[in-house]
Amino acid sequence: MAAEYAPSGFVESAFLQMVQACEAFHRRLFDGLKTSLADFERQRDRILAAVGDTDRPTVKRTLARANEYSLQQRIRELVTELPQDVRQPWGQIGSFATRVANTRNVLSHGLKPNPNRAELDADGMLQATARLRRALRVHIFLQLGFSDEDLRSLLRRSSAVY
Repeated sequence: MAAEYAPSGFVESAFLQMVQACEAFHRRLFDGLKTSLADFERQRDRILAAVGDTDRPTVKRTLARANEYSLQQRIRELVTELPQDVRQPWGQIGSFATRVANTRNVLSHGLKPNPNRAELDADGMLQATARLRRALRVHIFLQLGFSDEDLRSLLRRSSAVY
């Protein structure tokens, strides 16, 4: 319904910009690596040593970002790390993160929508954009030193802040 009042290009652009902001913020806020860099490099080097010369460049490119969290994992962690009363209305966080990541991949990589893949429609993108914006704001407030009680007070006073 809300998408009827906003052109689809705007909805998609706002969604993609917010997802990108969340991804960048997560990289700064959290470690961002699945294992330590030293452990990963040892694993990668063992794999590359076991691969023939012909396939080594392809495998090396494939492994280049293998130690980084996926977008789905980043969104899930950003939401999971919110205070309980902020994330409570979100429902299934894993499902939300999956739909956000799938939709971003469709829009960014020119994939065709797939009815068997969980994706967001225009209304879903508007809602996801608003939720992600709230999540970023809360994390920024927490980084600035606001306590959970300060946040609850802000959220009670103004839904625009949340």
